[in-house]
Amino acid sequence: MGLVSPRPLLRTEGTTDEWANPEATCISFLATEPIYQFLDVPNRNGIYFHEGGHSHTEEDAIALLAFADGHFFGVLSTITFKTLLHDKTEFPTAFSWPNPV
Repeated sequence: MGLVSPRPLLRTEGTTDEWANPEATCISFLATEPIYQFLDVPNRNGIYFHEGGHSHTEEDAIALLAFADGHFFGVLSTITFKTLLHDKTEFPTAFSWPNPV
């Protein structure tokens, strides 16, 4: 996914989608964050979760259009594209790998 950079990349998924593995989606997002930060375009790396399972919903379509509108047309959005899976708080701007257990 890092090879997509510096172009915009948005991952959308359901919070309980066991088929797509939401936790691995978070890990892939975090793994690409340093690349986008190095290229000075961290806002182009996005992630968005809808409540629910394995389906692409109208909510996902709205998020994708808002993400594209922001990058291609400069339209501001109220949607946050860097939200953690579990506690719905924003990711830190600088990522460091956790210490192994």
